[in-house]
Amino acid sequence: MLPRPPLSISVSTLTPASSHASFKSMFRKTSSNGTEYLVGDELTRTLSKPSRLKTRKQTRFDAPITFPALPLSQPAIPVSQPVPAIQVLEIKDFCSLISSQVLSKQCLGFLSDGEHRHDVLPFPTDVILESEAYISLSDILLNEGSRRLSSQKRFRLATILASTLLQLQTTPWLLGNFEKKDIFFQCHGDNVSFDYPYFRHSFTSLPQNLSSSLNTAQSDIELRRAARTSLEKLGILLLELTSGQPIEVQDIRKRYLVDGKPHTGTDYMTAREWVDLVWEEDPRLEPIIRSCLFCPFEEKPDWRNKLFTQAVYANVVGPLDDYFLSKWP
Repeated sequence: MLPRPPLSISVSTLTPASSHASFKSMFRKTSSNGTEYLVGDELTRTLSKPSRLKTRKQTRFDAPITFPALPLSQPAIPVSQPVPAIQVLEIKDFCSLISSQVLSKQCLGFLSDGEHRHDVLPFPTDVILESEAYISLSDILLNEGSRRLSSQKRFRLATILASTLLQLQTTPWLLGNFEKKDIFFQCHGDNVSFDYPYFRHSFTSLPQNLSSSLNTAQSDIELRRAARTSLEKLGILLLELTSGQPIEVQDIRKRYLVDGKPHTGTDYMTAREWVDLVWEEDPRLEPIIRSCLFCPFEEKPDWRNKLFTQAVYANVVGPLDDYFLSKWP
């Protein structure tokens, strides 16, 4: 072992003579194969025994050199801020919601039909969709062009309208508005969404106490008349969808004009005679439409009566749906 002065690094040039003497004192032989080991500072290195001494330079480190470990810079990971959850509540009274003065710009809630939840979103008033347009069922029945309804689409629409009557008959959406002129479809060019009819209705803003008093003021007679009228209008719609023509162009309607002009009973009297012709086209449709026009149920017409509603479903909605599925399974 060579003596090490503290914390010093020395570089010396050795002559051949002194070099041989110095190296002799540093090595100890371990075997006869000519390999010697230099032991120093706890480090063992294998050296080949020089056959010829030359001028060498020696560098000695008397103290271990340490290199400070620098931490690797890592990119800062962005931490997303938690988004507050929006509480979406079920809408119990939709009319009260849309009549309120303050409406949120976010989701207003959801409506449940027992199987699905339908979110209600406010329509942006500052956006004008010029490409969207609407066409009424009245215009479609009068149209002879590409928008004319096929037989399958007409009966599909008939099942939707009959089912809609049962679902919305106790709401303000259908009061006196179950006619072809009040039923609209969204269209893009010649493409019309016949599976999604819209009902046009205007709601009058009334104080809540006055609105409730008007609803309770209706007598039982008025409610029964309204129920019967809505069924009669459904029957007329079914006649028009069955034939693909509006009732106004039927020749038999001329018999029920007064001075060449229609009156309040013209369409109903025309429909009573028109339904007899349906038997010739398809006997399965005639009793369905006749049930709407003549209301031959044991229960008095009243949508508040569940037995009456069940009778309408059993004689109109259910058979109409079965008829559609039998023709277009």
